[in-house]
Amino acid sequence: MSTGSCCRELRKYLRYGHHESIVTTVDSVGKPNTAPMGVELIGNTIVVKPFTTTRTYANILNLGEVMINITTDSLLYYYALFSPDRIRYGNPKTIKPPKVLGSVDLYVECVVEGIAPHGEVALASLKPVYWCRGSGSKLAFSRANSSVIEALTHYTKLPYLISRGDLEGVKHRYAAIEAARNIVMKVGNDVLKKIIDDVLDRSVRLISKAGITI
Repeated sequence: MSTGSCCRELRKYLRYGHHESIVTTVDSVGKPNTAPMGVELIGNTIVVKPFTTTRTYANILNLGEVMINITTDSLLYYYALFSPDRIRYGNPKTIKPPKVLGSVDLYVECVVEGIAPHGEVALASLKPVYWCRGSGSKLAFSRANSSVIEALTHYTKLPYLISRGDLEGVKHRYAAIEAARNIVMKVGNDVLKKIIDDVLDRSVRLISKAGITI
């Protein structure tokens, strides 16, 4: 399957610029790691920007292969970040990192064409080499579902902002998480309400541990 064929399919899913996904990589002994991560399709290249302190970055350097799991299901993002033991894996076609099973719309197997650190973040260029459709998210648009993903995205930025001593950045992200929680509590089901409460609690603990007062 050609890169052009992969990218034509990808453009159906990544047509609005920056999108969220779940990235799977493996370490030197083959242990998988999943991480929510933004992706962007530029021409025929997928661009991801892992923090240089993460296992994702180390695994990319080690193997140079990445599985992109495209989904809109907030549960998978939550599991990937906080409960990786609940992630189920399936066999890839051409690379070593496995795919995430469940409500995934599209799998894209990639090899790394280049990666360069830019301060705390690395810019990685990925070449899609194979794609296949998953079982699908099968979700109507849900403000609660989207708000959970938004809250998780803001949460992942907190450690970096805390390490830099960026108090305004921390406050901004925390406020966004609180705003997301308000939406979920209004229109979400019990599962998402429990998840968003956990995200908020984790945020509070992380910020308090750093000695920051919100």
